[in-house]
Amino acid sequence: MRSLKLFGVVLVTGLLAGCSFFMGTRSPSGPGPFWYGPQAFEHVKGVRGGPDAFSGALAMEYRSLALEQGDGEKDWPNAYIFAQKGLAAAGGQAVLPEDPAAWPTLVPADRAALTDGRGRLIAVLDGGGRSSNPPMAAHAQGLYECWLEESSEHENEDAAACRGAFLAALATFQRTTVTPAPVTTQDFVVYFAWDRADLDAAAQRVIDMAAAAARSSTQARINLVGHADLSGSPDYNLRLSLRRADAVRQALVARGITADRTNVTGVGDSEPAVPTARGVREPRNRFVSVTIR
Repeated sequence: MRSLKLFGVVLVTGLLAGCSFFMGTRSPSGPGPFWYGPQAFEHVKGVRGGPDAFSGALAMEYRSLALEQGDGEKDWPNAYIFAQKGLAAAGGQAVLPEDPAAWPTLVPADRAALTDGRGRLIAVLDGGGRSSNPPMAAHAQGLYECWLEESSEHENEDAAACRGAFLAALATFQRTTVTPAPVTTQDFVVYFAWDRADLDAAAQRVIDMAAAAARSSTQARINLVGHADLSGSPDYNLRLSLRRADAVRQALVARGITADRTNVTGVGDSEPAVPTARGVREPRNRFVSVTIR
């Protein structure tokens, strides 16, 4: 049984194309682990983001799905599927939504509805959704996977909840998403450990890419916005978010980006990517968004 507390009913997350991807092919008998499933499950626990804003947010969505299916429900085949997809997203690979045709336990009505939903989701993503609002795009994709997985196990109440959240997200996404002009903005996301403002190896790699992008467009401004999860007080989280943003600024300066090109702000816990209750330690809410425009 899946709790929507994990995903939220908010608008933020295509997934791997169908049921075969970079490491192997799923058995015709239905959902099952990809190659190195147990190892993938252990590795996905350390995922903290990806090379760009959408990949990073999507990797975190799949990490949550994998951990819930594995540690929470002991559903290891589906945990391995989501772990592999989380690692693929973290590596910057294209990850499309699951194809319902490859899940034989779906009843025909559910398969038809999911096929329609998948087509609508991919149309929005390919129409600019991944770049115009990466957290929303990634979360919408995560909700679709929630709907499909619950439907495949005939958990009708949970499937209906996931479907409703997905359709609401998609409707809002379709109203607000426009195809971006083919130039201007590049987005990156740097994630942080709980209550920390230092940069780990994954964060340094993202900053390397952001610095390269900034050097290729010497007139572009760099906007750094720090965020914190809701596990501390609002005042403390505001200070922490500013420290995180400043840490990214200093790292960019160390890579040759002049400080006068940067703008640093912190919003504390006021704009979470994934809304949670006060006190919840949510990894996807501990980040600095880097916008080069």
